[in-house]
Amino acid sequence: SERRNRRDVILENWSPSGFWAQVRERYAAEQIVVDAKNYCTPLKKRPIIELSHYLKPYGTGMFGIIWCRLGLAPAGRHAIREEWIGGSKMIVVVDDDSAFEMLELRGKGLPPEETLRRAIADFRKSL
Repeated sequence: SERRNRRDVILENWSPSGFWAQVRERYAAEQIVVDAKNYCTPLKKRPIIELSHYLKPYGTGMFGIIWCRLGLAPAGRHAIREEWIGGSKMIVVVDDDSAFEMLELRGKGLPPEETLRRAIADFRKSL
């Protein structure tokens, strides 16, 4: 149903340079899907899989962000690895600590997306 087929935010990504241009090129992400979760526990597998259903190379692209309070449980971490390895879907989780770091960077006049870039790099190095 239409009610089930919705994400919290879908942002256009036509940045001509920098991090977002690289995301668009590498992950076919002309649109960025952002799903917000206000759970009182770390994310398990289900929210990762739900977001992954929206990531398609012929649709929004292969890059999504889950904005949540407490980060990932081990099952969620495993699901993100499986989505990347099995489907080339890059899902980045922004928890409270990451969000505060992004705000601090912005306050200092630095690019907040550096937090996302580092999260992707750390994830890829962990494989």
